[in-house]
Amino acid sequence: MKKAGIVIFGLIAAALIYFLSLGHDELTIQAKKQLNQELTILQHNGFVIENRKNSGKKEHFIIRFDDPPKIASYFTAQGTPTTPEEIALLKGMKIGADVFYMKDIYSALSIDLYPVKLPDGILETAENEEEKALFSQIQKIFDNKKLLIHIDINKNLSGFQGYVQDIDETMTGKREVRIKIKGLSFTGKMDQERITQLDQKLKVLGIMDNNGTEITLQNMVSHHQMTGTTIHDVDALYEVEHIHMRQTDTFSSEIREVSVKSSQKFINGLLQSHIKTTVKVLEAKAKARVFSLNDLHGDVSIENIDIDALDKLQKSDIETETYKKQLRLLLSKGITLTVNNFSIQKIVENGKKLGGVLVNSSFKFDPNIDISQLDKNPLILLNALDSHTKIVVSNEILSVIGEDPRAMMLMMLIPPKEENGGKSYTLIMRNGKTTVNGISF
Repeated sequence: MKKAGIVIFGLIAAALIYFLSLGHDELTIQAKKQLNQELTILQHNGFVIENRKNSGKKEHFIIRFDDPPKIASYFTAQGTPTTPEEIALLKGMKIGADVFYMKDIYSALSIDLYPVKLPDGILETAENEEEKALFSQIQKIFDNKKLLIHIDINKNLSGFQGYVQDIDETMTGKREVRIKIKGLSFTGKMDQERITQLDQKLKVLGIMDNNGTEITLQNMVSHHQMTGTTIHDVDALYEVEHIHMRQTDTFSSEIREVSVKSSQKFINGLLQSHIKTTVKVLEAKAKARVFSLNDLHGDVSIENIDIDALDKLQKSDIETETYKKQLRLLLSKGITLTVNNFSIQKIVENGKKLGGVLVNSSFKFDPNIDISQLDKNPLILLNALDSHTKIVVSNEILSVIGEDPRAMMLMMLIPPKEENGGKSYTLIMRNGKTTVNGISF
């Protein structure tokens, strides 16, 4: 046993010696080669690399946004769908990068990224001295590197970790706006230059002004996991402990324990998406009224979305043949939207308990719809819709709704049905006809 321990210790010592000499140098060469490859990719995809300086174990360069169409295509291919028009707003922006090789036992590459120049278009929009002063304040933040992202890439080039430097800055002008970011960190995994997993944590994000308006988010975590070969194959989870919003003394709201879980799969060219949402408490205060929703649950799925057709549809003018063609293609795949469950367990108004709400529904378009008649009859889309919706509410909620004379008149024409101690309505749309609780319209 003693000899085995000595042998193991010797192997560890030999590995350390190798790492600190030849291994260390080889890893540095590999890291530099990897960085050169990445910068070449950026240059081929709309970015310009400026002022590159190399001092052995450290490098510095500037990344400039130059060609919006190429950059948009690159971001979209990397899993962040972006349009050239969106990137055009960033044209001329410059990002500084400081790169350190073999900074610690984890890192092959350590990178500090920080903006050094605002986009050209933003600077050109300054119309008065106040706006110029605001841009000057932002530029000062850039100059002092107060907006900085630090990234460490491991020695296998298979994972990374990092953080956003804490920010607590106040912008002055006609009103003061304070921006606070604290405890934003992230970790991730890579496979052949593709991010396959990303996890983030955030302690505090706050925006507030001197008029009393405030938005604060506390303790958020998120998880993204690529599950297939396309950018659409992804599982995601977002959780937020607390969201606070206030608009002076007239309105405020609190949202606690939010969770959003989604799963997307790309099968035979069509997107299948499933989203589950839960909210423990949503409370709103407006003057003398206090309104709260407790235990919200949502479960929604969307199936058979032609992503390519949807993208072209969004970029087309509604009056063109291209729009009709893409709409026909989109609907021909048999899009289905299903609300498996939307429910609120308990609604409370000024201390009065009003019970809850339950909704489930499904919507599907006839794939054989004749889009050529859309100009003459826009309601053709409704004729092609097949939907079934059921709403169940407590007696207390229905009583509150019935205080409106118009709602009371409608309930007299279409009486609700008794169900599980509450009242229900079933709405069906099929072949251009609508029925509510069996009564046709």
